[in-house]
Amino acid sequence: MDFDKLYRHSKNLLTRHGKADKSSYVCDRCILWIGKQPLFTKCQEIQGHEDSYIKAIATEIYPDHDYILIAGGNTEIGMHRDASYAAPESISINLGGMAYWEYEQGCKWLKHGDITRFNCKKLHGILEADCDRIVIAIWKRNPKWK
Repeated sequence: MDFDKLYRHSKNLLTRHGKADKSSYVCDRCILWIGKQPLFTKCQEIQGHEDSYIKAIATEIYPDHDYILIAGGNTEIGMHRDASYAAPESISINLGGMAYWEYEQGCKWLKHGDITRFNCKKLHGILEADCDRIVIAIWKRNPKWK
């Protein structure tokens, strides 16, 4: 996988189509949903941005995924558990800069191209990150989300 190409492509998408993140645990972050976007409070989905390249990468890593989020432009993400739309298993791709990731089982530095599989229902966050970091987060829909 060409992580440099994926980074450039993701950065271009965020620059052209990204929107401000409204999450309470983060500020100054730009996000873009690829394919379907869950509406957190209504248990519904709307159409996100279409991008065949990002979808192909996500399918290669997590074949039966439902949601893809590209996010960038923030140095910290407060400790949180992912919303109810997401099944417990999550996969993230760290691109560009490094990030210091905290998880219930410990901390580690994520570098460009690191792919992390984890339980997103456990507390996790980014304590520190380079300003050029982008993450692609991939989830399956939680079957209990109604």
